[in-house]
Amino acid sequence: MDIYSQVPEYVKKTKILDKPIPLNQYTKNFAKDYVLSNLPQNTNKESAYSSKVERKVLVIEKDKFSDSVSSKKRKLPKQVKSISSRKQKDLKIYDLAPANANYSSFEPLNKLWEEYMGRLLSGSDAGKASQSVLKADYHGILKSRCHSFVGKAGLVVMETKNTLKMITQDNKFVTIPKSNSVFEMKTNGFVFTLFGNQLMYRASERATKKFKPKPFLDL
Repeated sequence: MDIYSQVPEYVKKTKILDKPIPLNQYTKNFAKDYVLSNLPQNTNKESAYSSKVERKVLVIEKDKFSDSVSSKKRKLPKQVKSISSRKQKDLKIYDLAPANANYSSFEPLNKLWEEYMGRLLSGSDAGKASQSVLKADYHGILKSRCHSFVGKAGLVVMETKNTLKMITQDNKFVTIPKSNSVFEMKTNGFVFTLFGNQLMYRASERATKKFKPKPFLDL
């Protein structure tokens, strides 16, 4: 069953106009006469009309509301919405899946980190090297000496404010708290001892922080 009505016969018989309906002379001359009558007397009216008005589209009056809205849109910068910490946890963005625990897949990243540390420590003495290490990204080989993870070693794959997450050679992810932990790092001929209690910062915050010498207690 056809749900559409048939086209009426009178519509079918209507001839399509080849040309638009012609305008009378009064309509054609109205715009020109109106513009010429409002131009200053000391101007060449015919020349001004032919160059500025004839065959051109003129906006006689703008919509004030739409103009104000468009100006506000131009002034407001685009706001990039960031994902909240709660949403990140719900989406499990930073979770390390056990299925991805493959030590060999992280070794190329460790080689890049070794090159990065080599450039960072090139030409440095012991004092300058220690300051460079404090601001470095710890994506390299670390040894944990905290009470519950003594002897653990591997490649650090993620750092948070309070923990270091690394993968061991037996393809397991291990999360080590910085608090009450001592780490040892060897790279480019240097051996560094890192005290976790003094590294309780995010990597981005630590890169810009000015560290001062502080006393420490042996664990």
